[in-house]
Amino acid sequence: MKIKIPFVIFFILMSLRTEAQQTAPLKKKHLVVNYYPNGTIKEKGYQGYYENKEISTGMYIGTWRYYNENGQLVQSIYYQNDVPAKAYIEKTNYHPNGKISSVERFNNYELYQSEVDSIGTWKYYDSTGKLIRKTVH
Repeated sequence: MKIKIPFVIFFILMSLRTEAQQTAPLKKKHLVVNYYPNGTIKEKGYQGYYENKEISTGMYIGTWRYYNENGQLVQSIYYQNDVPAKAYIEKTNYHPNGKISSVERFNNYELYQSEVDSIGTWKYYDSTGKLIRKTVH
């Protein structure tokens, strides 16, 4: 019995330690706003730094919004980076009338996108907002 109990305690402690490493709190964040030459907002969102992460650069966090030169929202991207193994981005594209044209999700663990990293159910809408197609990845 004495051999089994320390092993079980060791296993539990290692599991807790691994979980703590996977979810690190946001250390700091700052708002980034970039403008077109005409003065309208081009993009805005937050960059942040997480504690105990392998990547210590300013990561995009939360929702970033992208606008055309007329100030119209054309795309928003939600960055979920709290747990590296489950990191993803969700892109929402908009029709010129402001209605959603598509919602797409990508694996963001490797911090790049490609068709191989497409995940979840992608949805496509017509200009009236009616769902016209779903694609499961």
